[in-house]
Amino acid sequence: MPSVPHFHVAIVGTGFGGIGAAVRLMQEGVEDVVLFERADAVGGVWRDNTYPGAACDVESHLYAFSFAPNPDWSRRFSPQAEIRAYLEDVAERFGVLPHIRFGHDVRDATWDDDAARWRIETSRGPFTADVLVAAPGGLAEPRLPEIPGLDTFQGDVMHTARWDDAVEVDGRAVAVVGTGASAIQVVPPLQRVAETLTIYQRTPPWIIPRRDGPFSRAARERFRQRPALQRALRTSLFGYHETYGLAFRHPWIARQAEAVMARRHLRAQVPDPALRRVLTPDYRLGCKRILLSDDYYPALTRPNVTVVDGALVEVRERETVGADGVARPTDVIVFATGFYATEMPFGQHVAGRDGRRLSEVWGRSPTAHLGTTVAGFPNFFLIQGPNTGLGHSSVVLMAEAQIEHVANAVGAMRRHSLASVEPTAEAQQAWVDEVDRRAEGTVWTSGCESWYLDETGRNAAIWPGSVPAFRRRVAPFDPSEYRLRPLGPEAGDGAAGEPARLGSLAPTPDVPGEPSAVDRLRGAAARVVGRLPDAAQVALAGSPPPEVDGQRLDPATHAVLALNPREDGAALVRHDVEDARARYRRDTAAVTGTPTPVGAVRDLAVDGAAGPLDARLYAPAGVDRPPLLVFFHGGGYVEGDLDTHDEPCRLLCRQAGHTVLSVAYRLAPEHPFPAAVDDVVAAFRWAQLHASRLGTDASRVAVGGDSAGGALATVVAQATKGDAPPVAQLLLYPATDHPTWRPSRDLFDGYLLTEAERRAFFDVYTAGREDGTDWRISPIRGRLDGLAPALVVTAGFDVLRDEGEAYARALQAAGTPAALYRQADLPHGFIHLTSVSPSAKRATVAVARRWRQLVRET
Repeated sequence: MPSVPHFHVAIVGTGFGGIGAAVRLMQEGVEDVVLFERADAVGGVWRDNTYPGAACDVESHLYAFSFAPNPDWSRRFSPQAEIRAYLEDVAERFGVLPHIRFGHDVRDATWDDDAARWRIETSRGPFTADVLVAAPGGLAEPRLPEIPGLDTFQGDVMHTARWDDAVEVDGRAVAVVGTGASAIQVVPPLQRVAETLTIYQRTPPWIIPRRDGPFSRAARERFRQRPALQRALRTSLFGYHETYGLAFRHPWIARQAEAVMARRHLRAQVPDPALRRVLTPDYRLGCKRILLSDDYYPALTRPNVTVVDGALVEVRERETVGADGVARPTDVIVFATGFYATEMPFGQHVAGRDGRRLSEVWGRSPTAHLGTTVAGFPNFFLIQGPNTGLGHSSVVLMAEAQIEHVANAVGAMRRHSLASVEPTAEAQQAWVDEVDRRAEGTVWTSGCESWYLDETGRNAAIWPGSVPAFRRRVAPFDPSEYRLRPLGPEAGDGAAGEPARLGSLAPTPDVPGEPSAVDRLRGAAARVVGRLPDAAQVALAGSPPPEVDGQRLDPATHAVLALNPREDGAALVRHDVEDARARYRRDTAAVTGTPTPVGAVRDLAVDGAAGPLDARLYAPAGVDRPPLLVFFHGGGYVEGDLDTHDEPCRLLCRQAGHTVLSVAYRLAPEHPFPAAVDDVVAAFRWAQLHASRLGTDASRVAVGGDSAGGALATVVAQATKGDAPPVAQLLLYPATDHPTWRPSRDLFDGYLLTEAERRAFFDVYTAGREDGTDWRISPIRGRLDGLAPALVVTAGFDVLRDEGEAYARALQAAGTPAALYRQADLPHGFIHLTSVSPSAKRATVAVARRWRQLVRET
């Protein structure tokens, strides 16, 4: 028998959810991915809905992937064809197309518990996969009502989601059934060409102004030339929609919006009071989907349009009959009656651990943990599952949070050799209870019937909270909420061991310095500020960026520092080192955004001078035997760890294409000088010895670090120069000469690093017993001839600027190749600011690329 093709991850669907999941997994180095698509092209709902007037009701620049902005949207609200073209472009640009199996309709997916994999039956044959990601879309299966006599109709019948361009509507009697989002888009173009148009309205919708319009060619060119403008627009749209969302969660606000936006819009566009009464809803704004249109109401006032106040109740051979009992001649019936949204028909095709179908488990009320995973269905992930819809913003934002959860879960499986992950029933119920509590008192539970509610009357479709709240809860993968199953004795053979709670993976204890909600909010605000135009940043800071020694501070950094004043930490360093460390961890974690994806990340132990040291290995994607950079973190020899420098190491790995080994050496005051020196030399020797086993080129092991870590890197280079030295040195604003005063210590005191802090770090590190003349503390005083080539990077607004540049000149004078690169507009520690300062991001990327070139040339 021919073997059944097997993949690590199988994805169903190629809409936003499927394509986004594939891109994110591939960014994490998961290349063994297949996407099953029943059609012959990508696009999901934007491929299938081709009815006249089809367009998005969320602004174009928000209805797009965060990782793939499109500067060329033609209008404020994208038409269907443009969104489909956008998805096609993303699939091609990010390398997803070769992974897609078109014409493969997934008919059955059954979990094989013995083999710990999914067995998938498609219209083109069987497949297996370790992980199944279902992204068929929440609006994939059109709903057709059961109308007496429909099977006797002699005219044409179609659903808006299955539009048939071959059906002639010009000059004919057309009936539209439904008044939802599709109906209000298709009615205006139909009104313009039909002889008569009858609207069967069971329930009128609330409609507010759309205010659509084109982007000029000049605007699109500005977006292309200045991506920050597009990011600023997206940020402002996001903020507007989150503010708009308050009305859904607080009905008193909805009442005000109803009067100001909806009723006023209706009065302005429908002068006939009788028609206006028919079009006025009797439920609270937001209880059903709020619609946006500037041309629906005017279309209903035209003489060829009739609005029937009631449902379609009967169909005859050439007529339709409404609740008013009037039979109206009809040639074409267009059903704009929505989709099976809460029923989620794909559940009929998925069987879990005990053989039960997902649809059977759900019954009349679908639920899922975080809207993404389901108890009893291992390694199964839903994109746009229960309670992931929105009434106020872009569902693409929600899908990206879910996709991040998938990527984190798959990453945990790879790092910890897990055969499967499955949410516990307790965790899932706790999430459902949380959603239901949030829904209490909102417009969605105010009494009207809508497609948001399932057969039991529960809100099964909408997330009743903000987008940031959803992302904070959903994006991380918390092992304590999952049942984990390790691989069998031979990892990767598909044989699963006994089920275990992933509490057995020793959940990470609470770490002092974990950012609070306020810290995270400030960090998020700082990231928003960093994306604003310079003028806005200056306005927020309340003053222009300072100019010192012929240098001007980066406006984004200036604004962030002005809005987040930081106390001098010298006293903490001297008297409460644990608090100082916690502050450093808290600050770096809060300001860091989404981690930069790399091929793989894993924690390990390396040899130190007095025992094992914690370390973290970052491997680039798709690079065979890359160079290895052994990296030592900064923090004044007193603070800093693997987590504080996680994002800088990720950026170096991704941009340089090198594997990075980050090492956590022993810190003072518990381990004063020379403990750190002894550790870094031992760790470097360990890395050289194990470079091949780490998948790197053993002939190209380099050393680097930032600040105090940069000084330690110089010590490694000097200590090993006579016996297998590093191939190169990466020295980021290194501390190289403690005793010597230079002007930068006064000029730039207080830009993240103060002179008082610098002295405190030195005193704690040396326990007050050293004057700094030892070359292991002040490496500029060592033997600098014959060392490995160095890239020395300094920051313009840094108390260490002058001594770092003096070290570069001293290397050159000693005959050691040394390149000096100053980032004049940034402060000390700028590699931590890449999420809040575009200049810091560009500088760090430039450093990584210069470093790659240096290593290539050695």
